[in-house]
Formats: sequence, structure tokens, C-alpha cells
Amino acid sequence: MKTMRSALVMLLAVAALAWSAAPASAITADEVIKNAVDAYMKLQSYSYTNNKEGLDTFAKKQASKMQETNKGLADSAGVKVEEKKTTGADKMTYAMYNIKFAKPYILQMQILRLDLAPDLVLKGKFTYNAAKDPKTWWAKLAVTPTPLKRSVKKDDASGFLTMGWDGFLLDLQNFAANGKVKYAGTAKALGVECHVLEITFPDWNKFKPITPDFAKFKIPADIQHLVKENLADPKEKKYSSVKYWITKKDFHVIQVEKYRNGKFYWRDTITKIKINNLKKEDFSTK
Repeated sequence: MKTMRSALVMLLAVAALAWSAAPASAITADEVIKNAVDAYMKLQSYSYTNNKEGLDTFAKKQASKMQETNKGLADSAGVKVEEKKTTGADKMTYAMYNIKFAKPYILQMQILRLDLAPDLVLKGKFTYNAAKDPKTWWAKLAVTPTPLKRSVKKDDASGFLTMGWDGFLLDLQNFAANGKVKYAGTAKALGVECHVLEITFPDWNKFKPITPDFAKFKIPADIQHLVKENLADPKEKKYSSVKYWITKKDFHVIQVEKYRNGKFYWRDTITKIKINNLKKEDFSTK
């Protein structure tokens, strides 16, 4: 009996030693989020390709909003536009954009693929230079010899004006403030070693969009209402969880996945990233 007790004591001691020696996470979820925001603040310009894929469960609402934009562009260009029909069923839809951004706030987007949009806007180039004119954005379509002048207030831009990298970080802050954030270790995304964050939402009835630090992110006053709309949007989607892949080396968000009822709903990936590589002439509206 004494031998058995001694063996048990020894076993517990070994287990305790192993437990104390087990490596704890060297970084917390809060630290990853802070480092990601700090890394973004150090950027002066960037460009990347944003691939989007997911279920068009809410496509009818989105398509209806986009139709207003497309009709306005078509009317200004003097052409007819044929909208693509959506069912609102759980059907995969895809989009691809080239994004350019320079601080304080010059944003340019080129549409490479957009399943919900007519061919009119494909290869179109959309530019917003808040420093030059915060109330105007420009649309250069293949069918227009010169860019079309559009009003930030009157002409809906279908989300383009807030499609920079900062949008992913504001969403992350919003999710973290309204859910339970877990550091899920490290994993590769797009071949890059990343920190993985997983956020779950126990009670959407308590969801309250954050008020972002507009001054810190240098978001123009004329589009701040659009950012607020984006941050309120998750309450309708009611995600069961959201996952972020943030690069270990640079703390850049390169992949986001969203789930509804525990099933895949949406994925954003960021590829072909270039940092501090742009000049003002790279944002020509022509």
C-alpha cells in the first residue's frame, strides 16, 4: 500500500511538473487586436486583391441597393443595364476587387468579378479622394470616355467608400466588443503563418454597435454614417461565430470567415499585398 501511495505521489508530481512546463500562449487575443490596429496605423499606403465568397442569403436586399447605383451609372453613361436576378436562397456567390488606399483617405477600387452586378461595372474603376473633395466620388466605366462625377450624399456607392483595410479592423473591434473572443492558436492561411482569433456571440439581443474612433482612423465626416451602418449590419446576420487570420509577422488581416447557425456563410481573403508602394498619381480617375 505504501509503495502504491509513493507511486501515486510521484505520478502527481510528474503531472504537476508537466503542467507547469506546458507552454502557455505567448500572446492574448486582446494583444493581437491591438497589434493589428497599431500595424495599420503605421501604414501610409497599400494595395491588395480582395476575394469574397459566400451564400447570397441576403442578396436580394444587397442587389436592390446595388440596382440604384447601377441605374444611376447607366443613366449617366447613356446606356441600358440588365440586372442579374437573385433568389435570396443559400447559393454561392463570388466577387473580386483590386483595392488601393493612401492616407489620409484616398480609396480606389476596380471590380474584377461581381456575380450580383451587371457587366456594366466590370473592370470599372471607382475613386474617392476625401482630401480633394470629400463630397464626391468618381466612376470610370469601360463605356464612358471620361469619369462620371457622383455625389457621396445622393448617389449610393454600394459599399465602395468603406472597402479599405480599416473596415476589417473596425469590424473586428465591433465583434470583439459584442462577443466572446478566443485566441485559437496559430495556423496557416494562404500559405502564411497567422494568429487565429475566434469570436462567438452568446446573445444577439444585447448587440450594440461600437462608436469607432473616426479621428484615429482618419475617416472623413462625409462617410462616417456609412461606417456606422456597416457596424450595425451584423445584428441582421446574427453570426454564430467569426474567425480572423492575422499574420504573425506583420499583424495584417488576410482572411475572415463568418458562420451562421454553425455553418459557413462568408469568406474574405486578402492577397497580392503591397505596402507603402503608392503615390498620388496612382489614383488617377481616368
